[in-house]
Amino acid sequence: MKYYAQVELKAAYNAGLIDVLDATDAAYIGDKYYTKQIYIVDRDVYEKAGYDHGKFVKIAGRPVRDKYVFAF
Repeated sequence: MKYYAQVELKAAYNAGLIDVLDATDAAYIGDKYYTKQIYIVDRDVYEKAGYDHGKFVKIAGRPVRDKYVFAF
């Protein structure tokens, strides 16, 4: 089974997942802005995404805090 994730804009920019041009084209999900790019992630990321455990998950090889990730 494949799992997908999007990252909040500010966190994605700080992690180096997107650049300024990608930040202008954002998806609005649940009162927050997320990247338009959808990343394929592991089940571990899927289970931790959205919770504020203070842990990092790997998105495209870059560490991002779990609370900034929206997985589906």
